[in-house]
Amino acid sequence: MNCFPGRKVLVLDGSHLLLNALKTALQARQCLVETETGAVSALLRTIRWHPDLLITGVEVGEMTGFDLCLVLKLMPDYAGMPVVVMSSSEGELMARKVADAGGDFYVPKDARLIPAVARILGKLFPGTEPAPPAPTLPRPVRRILVVDDSKVMRRVIRNILSSLGMNEVVEAANGLEALERMKETPADLVLTDWNMPVMSGLEFVQKTRAQSRFAKVPIVMVTTEGSRDAIAEARAAGVNEHLCKPFSSESMKALLARFTAAT
Repeated sequence: MNCFPGRKVLVLDGSHLLLNALKTALQARQCLVETETGAVSALLRTIRWHPDLLITGVEVGEMTGFDLCLVLKLMPDYAGMPVVVMSSSEGELMARKVADAGGDFYVPKDARLIPAVARILGKLFPGTEPAPPAPTLPRPVRRILVVDDSKVMRRVIRNILSSLGMNEVVEAANGLEALERMKETPADLVLTDWNMPVMSGLEFVQKTRAQSRFAKVPIVMVTTEGSRDAIAEARAAGVNEHLCKPFSSESMKALLARFTAAT
């Protein structure tokens, strides 16, 4: 059984039975666990306790779990905190509601719940491994271009970057718009989504690399396309690194450290 010593998990739900079951399972994996039954009290607990992960039901009192998720994702200090939404309802509609609120994972409230949460913990907080050597850049990263067709995701990434001291952020909703932004205000680092309308992230990377003045700008593909073939295709197009959604502020901090060099 994988353990996650010291990881702080806040669990929010109206069912004490479910709260106790999750608390027991998480404590067995050496997590520090706090529970709440109302959204407002959970919001206050989050601000005071700074958990590494929030697990919330949908119907949780004063506001829904979706509302709580959206509020947290719009707060710079908590934009990078992963949120798991639990629901007895299943299907694409529920998954879409979770995504629209900025939630990172959707899990069903049934026998699959605890194993699913354990897998999510393993994905978010794997064992530490030596990082590949950092590339040497001519200057530190100051200006970052964020390319994503989701306004919520752009706001989430901007807030994470802001919490890490990166406040010079330019946004674009697709690859074509990103090319224009690069011409107007060249970036020191690009974070781009893969699947976008008008022009995909992959095509944007190819067109960017075709211009000599942008040939050495670090580009990170932020995507759910985590297969080996997809990663290989992105690398071949000129992507320097990839960051799989969902990600934490810790992952973003490590990524920025790799692409920041002293002058």
